[in-house]
Amino acid sequence: MLEEIRRSLLGEARLSPKLLSDLAGLENYVAESYDSRSFIELLQNADDAGSSNFLVKRFQQYLIIANNGHVFSKSDLEAICRSAASTKQRGNSIGYRGIGFKSVVGLAQEVHIISGKLEATFSKKLTLNDIPQADKVPLLRIPHPIDPAIRSETLEEIERLMLQDYSTFFIFNGLAAESIDHEFISFDQSSLLFLKNIGKVTLEGRRTDEFKISRDAWDDIFLLSTLSSSSSLSNWIVATENCVSVAFYQDPQTEKIEVLSESDATVHAFLPTHEATGLGIKVNGDISTDPSRTRVVFDQRTTDGIAYIAKLVSRIINYIMHDAPLPDSKGMLAALLPLDDPRLHKLQRKSFKSEFISAIQAECEKFIPGFSLRPSWLNPNDFQKISEKSAIIAAPKIISDVDGAANFMRYLGAKEAGLKDLSNSLQNTEITINGCSEIVAELIRLCDTKQIYPVSIDTRWPIFIANGANISIDHAKLNGLMIDADFVDLVGERSTGVGGLTRLIKSVAGNETALRILPTTPASNTRPEQIEKSGILQSIAAFPSVNGKKSNTLNLKKWRGAEEQLRNIFEAEGWTAIDVSRQNIGYDIECENIEGKKLFIEVKLIETPTQPFIMTSNEEAVARQKGDSYLIAIVKQSGDSIEVSFIPNPTKNLELIRQCRQWVWECSNYPYNPEIYCLQ
Repeated sequence: MLEEIRRSLLGEARLSPKLLSDLAGLENYVAESYDSRSFIELLQNADDAGSSNFLVKRFQQYLIIANNGHVFSKSDLEAICRSAASTKQRGNSIGYRGIGFKSVVGLAQEVHIISGKLEATFSKKLTLNDIPQADKVPLLRIPHPIDPAIRSETLEEIERLMLQDYSTFFIFNGLAAESIDHEFISFDQSSLLFLKNIGKVTLEGRRTDEFKISRDAWDDIFLLSTLSSSSSLSNWIVATENCVSVAFYQDPQTEKIEVLSESDATVHAFLPTHEATGLGIKVNGDISTDPSRTRVVFDQRTTDGIAYIAKLVSRIINYIMHDAPLPDSKGMLAALLPLDDPRLHKLQRKSFKSEFISAIQAECEKFIPGFSLRPSWLNPNDFQKISEKSAIIAAPKIISDVDGAANFMRYLGAKEAGLKDLSNSLQNTEITINGCSEIVAELIRLCDTKQIYPVSIDTRWPIFIANGANISIDHAKLNGLMIDADFVDLVGERSTGVGGLTRLIKSVAGNETALRILPTTPASNTRPEQIEKSGILQSIAAFPSVNGKKSNTLNLKKWRGAEEQLRNIFEAEGWTAIDVSRQNIGYDIECENIEGKKLFIEVKLIETPTQPFIMTSNEEAVARQKGDSYLIAIVKQSGDSIEVSFIPNPTKNLELIRQCRQWVWECSNYPYNPEIYCLQ
């Protein structure tokens, strides 16, 4: 094998020594382009050879790089000697140009290969001896018989590695120490992420580092991959289809997907480039790159690769929109949102991210327009209930839960549901007080702006509140009911004042009906007499615990927020407590004991016991709806303790004064009889 290829290449070189000199210049250019990526290039070659283990080791004055893949064939040796002569098929393997191995030129003066029956040396000095008429020669062109001295000095180490099942060895001598040190330091373990076969990489330089990757199938598309080393651990959820992949970073502790920064969310052409994906994920595909393998080149291959990756991303988005089971739907959706405004891409130079997001839009336009987004004027829970009984296909609640998701869905073609889309199901849906006020306020807006006519409003819709229950205009008129004054105020806050509701009912049902079902005066701001300070905690039975006794094991840290402190206090009292403060549902903590009793806690942080606190209209409405199960927790934190005063049913037990800031409810007169908890 060696002698046949050597004889052929020597004959060509002697006939054209000038061409040999030109190849030396090309080789140097390639080596410079691959700066700090030689280890990675040899890693990809090892993966293409079916290797599971890859080793880089300093041994005496040598550098040994070994793998346990297929041994060299004649065509493999010829591919190293001849630039762009690789027999690898693009898409079936990582390397395909046949020039990646040239990257090692910057590492050493000589390269020796031992693989199966092949033993060869590449040396400029030996090549110049054979072709003295050449001005300069490339390192990797003419193979020579291996230097016996090199063979002898490394024999014992090579045989030891063979016992560990390594089969192919690259031995470098005349080392460029600075370049090799930089290779060790800059090795990117994410290079393993999209490889097919490599499971372990060992780097033995000034210190030993071992990188491992495990791959466990979650279903026919998703793999759960774990990258680990002595100093780090990272989890990745990798989806693969049609030879392309997308990778989501998963926090190893919380098992929640997190959005990658733009610098980490890179394009991989099997190995990492410097191109950003534009989303909070890594992607991998058959993407053309420049010789350095760090920048994307836009040709038909890249266009096709982007299209395949976009198709995979759109499939995942489709799964999310249909509530299909996924490792972490919410985290995935957040990671699939553009990291900047995609509308600005048309004003910027062509890039991978601009082409990628454009391709995602083209794919998603095939199904996203079939979904209706929650209108901004209606809360998520009522929207879900109403849409389930309507003719529309509602975007799932997760779209409302993830910041920016609704805007991206609009960019992809989704439309916001209108009142007309939801109206057919209003009559047979149990809507909350909050939702009723939002719908009525929207009707007022639409009528006032002439977007609908009063005759289109069905008087059978149970979207008004009387005696705390849902009623329609027809029901109120038939049974002599009057709309609750508090509900009138709530609608007024969300629209143009109480006059808007009066105008609406008059235009829909006439003046006489409006006079009969609307209260003659606005809701009073007065509240029942102030409750006794000493009775607050007793009224909620001091939170009975599982064993009928309070736990003394509290884990209260000074640096935590008030909501988390309260959650820990309730859990210590034997309750299940969930922090829902970010969901904007009118309270911060939802609690339940083993008997099924539920409490809904809104936390108010104060600095002094006389400091007023405010309730938003949403909180006040939910408090009225929940009654005695709704508590205000007044929290005061000092240096070493936390004081908590609980007030049940605040709309009944407190004097709430409506302030015209943004229609919030303020309280400055409340009982303060706290329990004190020590902070650690």
